[in-house]
Amino acid sequence: GALTWTPMDVIKQRLQVQMVNGDSGGAKYKNSLQAMRVIIAEEGVRGLFRGFGTGIATYGPYVSLYFALYEQIKLYAASDRAFGTNDVGNLPFYVYLGGAAVAATISAAVTCPLDVVKTRVQVQQKLPSGEYQYKNGVDAMRQIVRNEGAGALFQGIKPRCLWIAGGTAITMVAYEEIKKFLA
Repeated sequence: GALTWTPMDVIKQRLQVQMVNGDSGGAKYKNSLQAMRVIIAEEGVRGLFRGFGTGIATYGPYVSLYFALYEQIKLYAASDRAFGTNDVGNLPFYVYLGGAAVAATISAAVTCPLDVVKTRVQVQQKLPSGEYQYKNGVDAMRQIVRNEGAGALFQGIKPRCLWIAGGTAITMVAYEEIKKFLA
């Protein structure tokens, strides 16, 4: 999956931050396709995969924590018998909705520092020396903490949690309800 989502994430991140880092003459990137062309022209195809390792280091722990929490929430809801079943596959849709949202929120919050590092690696531009500011994710984390303080690793935590919780809750309800229907 990382081979597909990393280039999309790099393009999205670059489009989002370009005016913050950009020049006063306008946006460097006009749209996603043009951004992809510029990145390839300036950095090669490798530029589309900037932050590949830090992306895996972010989403691996996120997904692991998310599914562990989500499954525990379902088990708790089924063991409570408040919903008339002890079958985790036959809970009401709102249990899946709430459980997915809670698990996603916690997982997104815990992995926010990793996501900040990933984003910084993906959006960095070459310095006048031709080098990049961050050598890798570990170097990025060290520099962020040293230069901006540990709190900088939690920038954007609220929007990250809201965005991930909403999308994940809808996805998991659809998955669970389709699974029930097919069974």
